[in-house]
Amino acid sequence: MDGDFRDGKYLSLATLGLDVPSLAQIRLFVNSFPVARLGAEFPQYPDDDRELRFSEPPDACVIDFDRDPEGAIRVVQRIHELFPSAALLATSWGADPNSIVRAMQCGCRDYLLKPLDQHILLQALSRLAREQGNTRPKRGQILSFIGVKGGCGTTLLAVHLAEFLVKLHGRATLLVDHHPRDGDLALYLDLGKHPYHFRDLLENTHRLDAHLVEGFVVRHSSGLDVLTAPGNFGPDHHFYPEAVEHALEFLRTRYEFVLVDCPPGLNLENMLVAKASDHLYLVATPELPALRRAAKCLQELRRHFGDDRPRVVINRDSTNHGPLATDQAAKLLATKIDWRIPNQYYEVMRTLNLGAPLRSSAEITRSLARWAAILSQDRPGTARKAKNAGRGQDDVLNLPAAVI
Repeated sequence: MDGDFRDGKYLSLATLGLDVPSLAQIRLFVNSFPVARLGAEFPQYPDDDRELRFSEPPDACVIDFDRDPEGAIRVVQRIHELFPSAALLATSWGADPNSIVRAMQCGCRDYLLKPLDQHILLQALSRLAREQGNTRPKRGQILSFIGVKGGCGTTLLAVHLAEFLVKLHGRATLLVDHHPRDGDLALYLDLGKHPYHFRDLLENTHRLDAHLVEGFVVRHSSGLDVLTAPGNFGPDHHFYPEAVEHALEFLRTRYEFVLVDCPPGLNLENMLVAKASDHLYLVATPELPALRRAAKCLQELRRHFGDDRPRVVINRDSTNHGPLATDQAAKLLATKIDWRIPNQYYEVMRTLNLGAPLRSSAEITRSLARWAAILSQDRPGTARKAKNAGRGQDDVLNLPAAVI
């Protein structure tokens, strides 16, 4: 028995379109080697999602490419969208190089020749077990940040919080710029121009896998991964609404935290992000127009997602704003304020324009560090110490000089 299978754990296996002899071999394999359970058998290629019913999410699917190669490719692409972590194994009588390349290009991990050899199948599943750690993929947390209007500092909060999670707590973190065009994350982090962005990823969810994501992600010097927005005012990018949820669900299997910086307001795309989020932060500033708009947004979000999902963040909070900022904001919104970010305008401008780090003595630094610590402790297991955590917070965020 392969040493990678132990502790009574198994892989959930499904078959699609297999001929009778090959299906019999799969059944014999499952009965002979207690490393996998045959959770679903589809004699034909399902035509729509209503026919793709699984009792549990599949870890691996064996798809027959002999019956109808085009139909097999469509099924492979759809399973990729529905179950991004599932390993897809193509099988065929032929070893034509073009057929093998097509199967791999559409998302298949292995190409198994018929008649199916039980030991080769065992090796393929053993590799899969090693990659998955013989457990289900962990689900990271998705945090979305939506400003009630432009100028609330939503992007800056998301950037700082993401880097705090990486540099102070060693969490695998992805920052996503969900603006339709010309977002500011690349500017804030001095990432330069990148050929691919989050909108491109949404247009390619039919072939979403780890290799595709790696080609789209930009790595910041801090260790933070970033999916940027389109850097110009070119044509709109068109994708199916469900692509947003599929993409985020896949990304949460790759990262402990996925922070999504959304454009202001509650358009359809932001609502789709909100639906997929574990924590939904509505960002406002403590002046009356912003708070009135926040009250309307909060009412709409609660109507869709319940009272507990939306959380209110007041940025630039200061006693200088009078009682409205400190006492009446919660009363006006008819809810508690989940987080208050102190107003340190000159410290933030110094960080942006000079490329200087936030000073550890600044109130805003301490506030964001506490926020990141609470989020990090919310993850299973003990907090990990980042490689550079011992250097203190003086260099915790060093943004480049902004181009003005």
